[in-house]
Amino acid sequence: MKIILYKIAKGKMYGEYLQQIAVDTRIECCEEREELSNNLSSGDLVMLSEKAIRQYIHLYEQYFARQIYFNDGKSIEKLSVDEIYYVEANMKKIYIRKKDEECVLNYSLKEAEQLLSKYDFLKIHRSYIVNLKHFKKLTHNSMFLDNGIEVPISKYRYRDVKIRMMDYIERQKEYDLEKEDEE
Repeated sequence: MKIILYKIAKGKMYGEYLQQIAVDTRIECCEEREELSNNLSSGDLVMLSEKAIRQYIHLYEQYFARQIYFNDGKSIEKLSVDEIYYVEANMKKIYIRKKDEECVLNYSLKEAEQLLSKYDFLKIHRSYIVNLKHFKKLTHNSMFLDNGIEVPISKYRYRDVKIRMMDYIERQKEYDLEKEDEE
C-alpha cells in the first residue's frame, strides 16, 4: 500500500514515523496538486490533515502493529506486544513473561531483541529485556514493573537505562499532550 501525505506541514516527520511502524507501506509527501495526481493510483490512501494522520497511526498501532510472531522452527507464537512484561534468557531459551502466563521458546535474547526493537523494549541486563510500558520504578540495581515484579539492572547498563527511561517518559508526555489537543 502507498500513503500520500498531501500538503501536511509535518509530513516528513509523520512519514518517517509511519515508515517505521508500517514497514510494508510506502510513504510519499506531496505539496502540489500536479505532483499528487502524477503519483496517485488505485488503492492509495491520501491523507489531507494532520488529525487524519494521527488517527491512522493510533488505529494502526492499536490493531495491527501491536502483534508480534515468534517462530522458533517448532512452533509459532502470536503475542500482543502490550501484554509482554519482560523477556528473560536462560539456557538457550527465552521466557516471555506476561501478566498471567509465560511462553518458552528456543530463541536467543538477541533475536528477541531484534523482533522487539521497534517497540518500547529495553535491554537492561544481559539476560533481560523489559517493556517500558509496564515500568513503575527505577533504582540503581532494579526496575520494578506495574505487576510488582522486580527485574535486575546491570550496573554497567544503569546510566543508559536511566537516559532511555527519561526519553521514553518525555515521549509519553508529548503523546499525551497531542491527545489532549485533539479532544
